[in-house]
Amino acid sequence: PVEIDFTETGEILGSVNLFYGRPRGDVIVHWLWGGAYPRHDQETVVAEFVRTGPLLEEVHNFGHVAVSGMTRYRTGHLNPEWKDNILVTHFNTQTITRTVLEPSGATFKAVKTEPILKIGSPDTHITDVFEDPNGDLMVIDTGGWFRIGCPTSQVAKPEIPGAIYRIRKAGLPNVERDPFGLTFDWDNGTAEEIAKKLDDPSFAIRNRARTELAIQGEPALPELESILGEPGEHSVMARRNAVWTLARMRFTESPDLLLTALADPDSSVRQAACHAIAATRDWRTVSANLPDEARVEIERNHRIVEALVGLVQQGDPTLQRTAAEALGRMGDPAAVGSLLGITGRDSTDRALEHAAIYALIRIGDAEATRQGLSSENPARQSAALIALDQMPGSPLEVFSLLPHLDSEQSRLRDTALWLAGRHPEWDAAIANRFHEWLDEGKLSEARFAAFSALAPKFLSTPPMQSLVGQFLASPDAALKRAGFEAIAAADLPGFHESWREAFAAALNDPKSDLAGPAMEALTKTGEKSFDERLKAIANDESVPPLRRVLALRAMAKPDAALGQAAFDLLKGMAGSASSPLERLEASQLLGAARLNAAQLVELAGLTKDAGPMDLPLLLKAFERTRDAGVGKALADALPSSKGIGNANPTELARLFNQFPPEVAALIKPTVDQLQARKDQQAARLAELEPALPDG
Repeated sequence: PVEIDFTETGEILGSVNLFYGRPRGDVIVHWLWGGAYPRHDQETVVAEFVRTGPLLEEVHNFGHVAVSGMTRYRTGHLNPEWKDNILVTHFNTQTITRTVLEPSGATFKAVKTEPILKIGSPDTHITDVFEDPNGDLMVIDTGGWFRIGCPTSQVAKPEIPGAIYRIRKAGLPNVERDPFGLTFDWDNGTAEEIAKKLDDPSFAIRNRARTELAIQGEPALPELESILGEPGEHSVMARRNAVWTLARMRFTESPDLLLTALADPDSSVRQAACHAIAATRDWRTVSANLPDEARVEIERNHRIVEALVGLVQQGDPTLQRTAAEALGRMGDPAAVGSLLGITGRDSTDRALEHAAIYALIRIGDAEATRQGLSSENPARQSAALIALDQMPGSPLEVFSLLPHLDSEQSRLRDTALWLAGRHPEWDAAIANRFHEWLDEGKLSEARFAAFSALAPKFLSTPPMQSLVGQFLASPDAALKRAGFEAIAAADLPGFHESWREAFAAALNDPKSDLAGPAMEALTKTGEKSFDERLKAIANDESVPPLRRVLALRAMAKPDAALGQAAFDLLKGMAGSASSPLERLEASQLLGAARLNAAQLVELAGLTKDAGPMDLPLLLKAFERTRDAGVGKALADALPSSKGIGNANPTELARLFNQFPPEVAALIKPTVDQLQARKDQQAARLAELEPALPDG
């Protein structure tokens, strides 16, 4: 995350780098309470968070631009169409874009993104944009001193200074108004006078008014009560800002006024009130009072919860989400039924589902949440499973999950498989479930999928090793293949004696359908008793080249570098004389292999003959080296590659960014040519777009 800003209703939007990788995606995100989001280069960081299901997604993906600062443009002074747009600075491309957001379910979607500023100098690095209260934009350029991490700043240039730019309308500066409220006597203003400024055209004055009223405290409450109690007499903006002012107060009357705001005729005021309650009515804060005060506050909470439950059940999706967040913060078990209810609706999107499940987790009432397991609605069952698993102490029992491992409902099945894989202590119960399926006869497609998903995760445990032995001993070729594939997919499968006969039978005929999966599995086990047979296969020229490579790999240590004999075989398969399918298979293996510097230099030469399908696969092999000689060899070969025209310029620049600056400079002309071609294609598509509806 780089920077955040707030909407008028309290939603949080932010700019984020490295949200995705390969291809890299720098994005705008809608941050939700308790949300877990992708971080491709630090997956262990994501693993520590409470999860409500799949990771949450972005609102808009810019690609690899290195987003830096952002702001919500509040005034629209420069262009009324820009009001409330999200302005984002792009470090790599010397650009500021505006993104138009619209509500989409319980979150947002980007409906338009376009540049509003582009600076031609490559040594300009825009890092932030601010809004002056008069509506001008202030742009920060850090110049050329920074050189770490981005392809456009490989060499420090401290002699190139930064700058601060002001973007304003042509003509005289905008001094017609008093956007800071400097002419008003804030120190001596009454609550009534200051409250009138809660809907002032200037956002700076509105902010100041909220702060001053909160500082005044109790004397300001009658004015805030009047604003919220007479919605027909006061603007929506004034009522929203009255809510934000109350959120800063800790007086007895404040929550009662927020309760009033939950019934406001305008949805945005009700949404702001939900956020304010979430920020001020945490159950821990209430329970920290003295006993008599706590009883009063708990009774007040019951009234607020009743109102929030009504919004969860009948509000628009965004209002439902914010009400669910507030219920989760308040921690009242009375809300569990309503929260489970919305998880099963067809209209519930991922953002709303997340809010409901996270609220269930925070409330932590396992008995009430278990009622969702008896529902006939698979989405509601799935939500209950996740909430129980993620509650403190993880009260989910394995026997509640087992019936869903082969559910015909893919959503429920996927949830059960995901949760099962997070519990290594369930190895015996899960293996026994698979044994029961085997005893029943032929496995369904769903049961095969469950085995493929879970067996590799548990294969270091005796119960699962024994089960895989039963798969391998089966006369059913599909079960044998599934067993070999499970071993190949496991990290540390070990070697179980019950597997030996199946491996020996598969290696006896190296051209059989099972020989390939068996050799891939042996590569993971490190078992050396088959080396003589594997050596014979590798030396047998009548065996297909790919199988010979697999035999050589199986003799090597797990995760060992690719041996020279295997490399030579693959290099021959990847050459122009091979069939397209052979080249593709060889390119996949070479791209995934651990190669030494000499092999990578040879592979660089091979990229000249690589086509548009093969080249991206081969380039993956170079992502694990910073050797300057390797980088130079690749930079020399790529411009004449048959597949270079289809290469992604951003990804190519990222690849060479890991080499020394002098090597990265060698590929820059090629990257520039590819980018120019891409820009021309985008411009041409933009020209054609208006004609598309007419055919």
